[in-house]
Amino acid sequence: MHMLLSAFSSQTLPKLVPLTVKWYDRMLADQRMKKCISCLPLQKSHYLNELQYTLPTIVNEPLYNSSPKRYKPGKRTYTKQEDIEHSLQIVESMKILIEHDAEPFGAEVDKLNWTDVPYEARPESGHVPTARRERKREQLQNLCKAVLKLAKDGDTIVDFCSGSGHLGILVAHLLPRCKIILMENKDKPMAIARRRVEKLELMNVQLCHGNFNYFNLNFDIGMSLHACGVATDLVIQSCIEKNAIFVCCPCCYGSVQDCHRLTYPRSNVFKEHIDNREYSFLSHAADQTHHQYYCEENTKTAQGYRCMAIVDMDRKLYSEQFGYEVHLGKLIPPTCTPKNNLLVGIPKH
Repeated sequence: MHMLLSAFSSQTLPKLVPLTVKWYDRMLADQRMKKCISCLPLQKSHYLNELQYTLPTIVNEPLYNSSPKRYKPGKRTYTKQEDIEHSLQIVESMKILIEHDAEPFGAEVDKLNWTDVPYEARPESGHVPTARRERKREQLQNLCKAVLKLAKDGDTIVDFCSGSGHLGILVAHLLPRCKIILMENKDKPMAIARRRVEKLELMNVQLCHGNFNYFNLNFDIGMSLHACGVATDLVIQSCIEKNAIFVCCPCCYGSVQDCHRLTYPRSNVFKEHIDNREYSFLSHAADQTHHQYYCEENTKTAQGYRCMAIVDMDRKLYSEQFGYEVHLGKLIPPTCTPKNNLLVGIPKH
């Protein structure tokens, strides 16, 4: 990238790839990076004024799931109910007990006293709207209690897909003798997290701005709150590779799909009975928990929660293949979020 941007110093290039150029400038600000790239051979292009390019056509749509402008019905792939029912029948024939623990792991740990938590470690300091504030606190409390039960002094804890640091900063405040790494690839959330850490003067927090596909440090506990789709499985896989504990509350089940690092289904048990296409029907249906509140009286919502449990049972069985003890529970209260499953995996060795 350095060679490309250096060769084409055209004024057009920053307009074509503004985010790439912004990233490049940030890399150049690092003296260590400057020293490394000084070894690269550079050659100016003789055709600066003849730069030819093709830009892909990308629909400009909002990122928020709730936005009515995000999806155009004509472009969506619909899952037929008969396909979902067929996949559910396959799972039923597997004779696997798919159920949640009576309580989520760590439920017995004392509740957080939010009045004792400094403002910058609360959700409201991370731009969480007032309407969502209490539910966000409940989500954070569930994951914090699981981590508090498992963490030891000196542990390194990674908050994957940390966003503006809601979970990681709170854990850092509660566990001052542990090292907390916030792992996030987006600029704005990382900037918010940095501001919060600086205001709290937390000395046990390290910010890691980048894609966690390239994260290779050793750690003891990996956690993620609503890491989207495949990201949850990448977190679990990263934890298994490091023989680390994982504490994950998954999200966006419908977006799970094969990538260069993993495939679906995850576990050998599921792979023996259900193929990728049949599995995708279940993952898409798992996102049909439309109700604002946890309510299984609605048929579609009940089906959605059933499919959520199946996908997370697959994750549980996958982790158990590597000698993990895995707990699958629901957040307390389950109304704090439609995506309310909690997976906690503990290596036996």
